[in-house]
Amino acid sequence: MGSSKGLFAPMAKHYGSLIETGTWMGDGIQIALESGFGQVISCDINEEFVLQARSRFKNEPVKVLCGSSEQVLKSVVREVTEPAIFFLDAHAMPPSPAAHVFSASTLVEGQEQNETLQCPILAEIDIILGGGFMGHAIFVDDRQCFDTWLFHFLSEQMVRKKVSSLCPGKYSFGYYQNVLCITPRGVKKPREPLRTTLGRQVRRLAGS
Repeated sequence: MGSSKGLFAPMAKHYGSLIETGTWMGDGIQIALESGFGQVISCDINEEFVLQARSRFKNEPVKVLCGSSEQVLKSVVREVTEPAIFFLDAHAMPPSPAAHVFSASTLVEGQEQNETLQCPILAEIDIILGGGFMGHAIFVDDRQCFDTWLFHFLSEQMVRKKVSSLCPGKYSFGYYQNVLCITPRGVKKPREPLRTTLGRQVRRLAGS
C-alpha cells in the first residue's frame, strides 16, 4: 500500500479532498485524515469492506461508496467542483498468472473473471480527466506491477500517453516509493528515492 503521511501530507496543502478507489481495510482513509484532508471519499466493490469502513469512520468527514471504481468515479467526478487528489488502488491481485480467483478477495463473486475490472487504471483516468483539465492530481499505487501479469501487462508508458492525450502539457510525472505521481505542472509533488527492493518485488510478483 502506497498511502502514507509522507505522500499525502504535502498534497493536503494544495487539495481539500482525497478520493480513493479500493477501500480495503480503510487504512488509506485513516492516513488521509491524519494528513489533513478535510474530506475523503472512498469506494470498493466489496460490500463487506464498505460496511466496515462506514462503521469505522462514521463520525469523520468520510463517504464510503459501494461499486466498481468506474461506476463510482463517474458519479463522483460530476460532483467535484474543486481540484482533488485521486488515489487509484482498486486493481485486484491474482495469486498466479493462471488464476481466475483473486487472493485478496477484493472482488465479489462472479466479477473476478471480468478482465475490465481487474486493472481499471486507464478507464479511471479517462473518467477523471475526460472532461478536460480540472487541476486534479492522480496517484497510482503499486507501480512495481506495471508491465507484469498483475496489471494485465499495462505499461506505465500507456498511462503517461493516456494522460498526455487527455490533457496535453498539463501534467508532470514522478514517483514516491511505489506510487506513480501525476500532478499538475507547478504543483510541488512529494519526492523520495525509489526503494532498491522494487526491482526484486517486480521479479518476485511476476514469477520471473
